[in-house]
Amino acid sequence: ISIGDSTGTGAGEVSYKNGFNFTFHTDNLDFFNINNLADLKFLGSVALDGTTTGNGKSGIIDAQFSSPKFWFENYGLGQTSLHFRYQSDTINFSNIIGNNGGLNYLGEIKIRVADDGAQKVGVQSAHVEIPKLDLADLQNGVFGKKLTLPFSSTGQGSAIIDASGPFALSELSYRIKSDVHHIQAAGENFDNLRFNIHGVKGHAFVDEISVKKGHGTFEWSGDIQPNGIMNINIKGRDLRIADFQYAQSFGNLDGDLDTQIHLREFILEPRVLIHGETTQMSFNEQALDDSDFEMTLSGEGLKLNGQFFNQRVNTHLIYPFSKNNTKSDH
Repeated sequence: ISIGDSTGTGAGEVSYKNGFNFTFHTDNLDFFNINNLADLKFLGSVALDGTTTGNGKSGIIDAQFSSPKFWFENYGLGQTSLHFRYQSDTINFSNIIGNNGGLNYLGEIKIRVADDGAQKVGVQSAHVEIPKLDLADLQNGVFGKKLTLPFSSTGQGSAIIDASGPFALSELSYRIKSDVHHIQAAGENFDNLRFNIHGVKGHAFVDEISVKKGHGTFEWSGDIQPNGIMNINIKGRDLRIADFQYAQSFGNLDGDLDTQIHLREFILEPRVLIHGETTQMSFNEQALDDSDFEMTLSGEGLKLNGQFFNQRVNTHLIYPFSKNNTKSDH
């Protein structure tokens, strides 16, 4: 048997009374050579051992599947093996075991590939455990074709994912629980990230998101609507300025920082509102007075209003990204 440059073997029989029954084997089936499989997007080469049985009305495909590098719906699964069963417009992926770099996973997924009115096309049920999670491999390996972030990240931890619903994230229902340690992201180090959220038909809700940074924490709350509109609030408590890598570039700068951050509007074009207060400030062991500021960042530009060092310096800055002029009052 050959499909494009993929080859395999098969054997079986067709009976008017009993239908058909075939076994098949291939060491290298490249999905590039398959035009359509249940309107799903597969990419990679796989080894298959299995059977197909049925009659003129229905059929069953049952196979053991393994691949050194596999993609499903543009999610990078890396090296994976599983049991595959197709029956009655439903695909069961069971005994899933795989890894993508430093990320290991296992699970069970059931997918509906035809709409019969009562059951829609999409994920009927999914349960995936990630006992070994690496943020860099998650960002670049798993989501590399789905999402591009403007910064790199590293960190190790674990996660559990349950999901059901249409393939589109804007319609999917899910629950994610994860815990990640020793994180580096956007040039900063973080001690721990607890990321617990759930989604209902694409509407995402924060259950518990907390980020530990040195002496303090960032606590998240809020939701993101299916259309991508955010209502996310972040409170930073008991933070030390010296714990931030960016602050270290200014020399021996320290002090306490409390901040509130609000993320609004569309997730890919956010409006970020920041209010911060600093106390117990010092620079090169010289005491500095307290300060507070408000900053707005959006696609339109940057706005900063601040009263620094007990109002010794007052700043009003508008920096439009779309124009060449900058206004500043001190």
